[in-house]
Amino acid sequence: MREQGIVSTQSLQASVPSLVVGANGQGSRETESPTIRGQGATFQASPGVAVYMAEVPLISALTLSMQGGPGSYLDLQNIQVLKGPQGTLFGRNTTGGAILLEPNRPTNSHEYYAQVQGGNYSDREVQVMANVPIIDDRLMVRLAAEVVDRDGFTRDITFNKDRDDKHYWTGRLGITWKPTDTIENYLMVNYTDSDTNGPGLVNRGFNLAGLAFLPAGPFGYCNTGPDCSNYQTITDAQNARGPRTVAYSADALQKTEIKGVTDIFSWNLSDSLTVRNIANYSQMDVFYTYDGDGSIAQQGDVNPGGSRIPRDSLKQVSEELQLQGTALGDNLTYVFGGFYYKNEPNGTQFASAVNYCPLHITQAFGPSACAPSSSFYGVTSESQAAYMQGTYNLGGLVQSLDGLRLTLGYRYTWDKVSGFSESYQPTVSQVDDPSFISCSWTDVPPSPLTDASDCRFTSSDKNSAPTWTAGLDYDLTSDVLLYGKVSRGYKAGGFNTFAVFDNTRTFGPEVVTSYEAGFKSDFEVVGSPARLNMNVFYLDYESIQRASGDFNPLVNGNGAVVLSNAEATIKGVELDAMIRPIDDLELGLNYSHNDAEYKKFSYSPNSPAGTFDCNGFVPQGGTADESCLPMQYMAPNIFSAYARYAFPVSPQAGDVSLFVSYSWTDEQHTEALLPEQYQPGERLEAFGLINASLDWRNIAGVPLDVSLWGSNLSDKLYRISNSDVYQNGSLLYQATLYGEPRMYGVRVRYHWGK
Repeated sequence: MREQGIVSTQSLQASVPSLVVGANGQGSRETESPTIRGQGATFQASPGVAVYMAEVPLISALTLSMQGGPGSYLDLQNIQVLKGPQGTLFGRNTTGGAILLEPNRPTNSHEYYAQVQGGNYSDREVQVMANVPIIDDRLMVRLAAEVVDRDGFTRDITFNKDRDDKHYWTGRLGITWKPTDTIENYLMVNYTDSDTNGPGLVNRGFNLAGLAFLPAGPFGYCNTGPDCSNYQTITDAQNARGPRTVAYSADALQKTEIKGVTDIFSWNLSDSLTVRNIANYSQMDVFYTYDGDGSIAQQGDVNPGGSRIPRDSLKQVSEELQLQGTALGDNLTYVFGGFYYKNEPNGTQFASAVNYCPLHITQAFGPSACAPSSSFYGVTSESQAAYMQGTYNLGGLVQSLDGLRLTLGYRYTWDKVSGFSESYQPTVSQVDDPSFISCSWTDVPPSPLTDASDCRFTSSDKNSAPTWTAGLDYDLTSDVLLYGKVSRGYKAGGFNTFAVFDNTRTFGPEVVTSYEAGFKSDFEVVGSPARLNMNVFYLDYESIQRASGDFNPLVNGNGAVVLSNAEATIKGVELDAMIRPIDDLELGLNYSHNDAEYKKFSYSPNSPAGTFDCNGFVPQGGTADESCLPMQYMAPNIFSAYARYAFPVSPQAGDVSLFVSYSWTDEQHTEALLPEQYQPGERLEAFGLINASLDWRNIAGVPLDVSLWGSNLSDKLYRISNSDVYQNGSLLYQATLYGEPRMYGVRVRYHWGK
């Protein structure tokens, strides 16, 4: 992981077939939302790919598709990426997969290290770890901590500060207690505090025709005020500056605080039966503001001026009880489990935004000319489940079938979601009279209101579903494994806090049936050890959750809609291979090809502005056919290759190795509901990255390691997210988020003990 520079989910993308990671159009670099085989996060919905730390789902935000925060990859023992529906073996139920982060647990030996790192953009990082056995083989403690401080790579000339910076510290304390030879308890306490200047969103244009048709209001928009070409002037100026320099109208920031406690208790009742309990309590507070359009125009400014009230203030509880064992002459391995999960508000949550403020009004009256819309909200998601899975070696029945194993798993999940939203906006410009408000969601224009509580709506929904898995695997030889499986996956529906119509306050669950077959093999090629793993898959994906911006012109309300009525098929192939042609050289590659097609995708637009589909304009109340759309957040081809060379130096000199990798990610589409011609910039271009590291470990027999590392060495300019709010009836701009430029530095680690 150190050689490959895997320090976050975003940096994991290049090493895993079919994995795409991005901000999903949101104004946060900490979102890093994973999608596997076209299944991932949907705004305000349960994750399609859950990220775990020490067997517990990381706490997830509501207004961002964000799981956990920075620093999660500190002091890990391993990372596992599971593809396809999950839930019959452990944890949460998901449709797309899971990413398991397993921390190094305390060991019965003295282990220590101190690491410092420096690099370009004034990168300054410090890591320390101490592992201490307090009582030999009974009580062991491990503490790891990290401080990261790096300047941003996007300069904001309005506020004279860097965006896209890093500034956080994180710590993790692990305590393993073994009171007897059969009982073990692992307690983990974690804390993360991050404070950055927010993302460097870059303006790429305005929907000038849409701006011209906005309601004129008391001061007029650009159709009755200055010519709309003033907005094009802003974009032209941004293009001249380039993608690493911006000029904002609103300051940006993100502050994230996460704390949690996890306890894993294991009791070996016998050699063939173990009881385990996995409990967690976590809290998350997220404050963020950003300039959505990335320009001096007041458009899509989220939480302008900041707020003392967090956007997300959440607490999460999970409890999982497992019974694991073997039976029938060790031919059967099984697990029975129960899982409980609850994510709910931990206090008041608040959002505000200036969606549209005419440029000439801002210039005449200043940035406070237009009062922002406001919203208080809260969502509680609760899930209960019972599951079981068993794997039986059929050789227990017939000796000739030895090595052929049957796996069967079943889960039933009960989900409940409830929420409230209180969203409103001033009826006129603040320079006139801000005392009257209108609700952002009502279908009928109301009389002007003065009490925000009149805009409150609530709703709740319950879902339940069975999920299952069935598969066979067979040891063709000691080095070749064949397998095939069929799995059914499900994830819950949700509550839409940003609904602007009565009929979009909740959305339904989605389900998938996955068919997969493949092999895993180790072998030799002319005496050289090699590995080849390959699989093919086919997904029948139903009731797909898709989110997009929404607009109610009757009350000038901006919000979101989450649909759950599309059906699609996804098929593909994945492989990873490795060969060691000589002892000192290892070569490897990963590849995936994904192909998707909607079987049907239709809905009826609420907005009087209508929408556009595969055939053109669709009026309000009509039926939009979006089946021609490409799958969202899925790259058809992902490829990576690496070479690792160990230099033949004397053992007394230490170990010297060079690691070089190249990764390619195909273009991907990010828009959910519109053909590309109506959402410019939604297609992220393909890109390739070159990374490298040169490591010298145990220099001259001293426990000192030095690494020179570099990422994106060709300084490739590539995009990882697009705003997707250009369309009429939304926010009428295009802004994008770019990936990191060339980064390089040196890392020095001193370690002692075992």
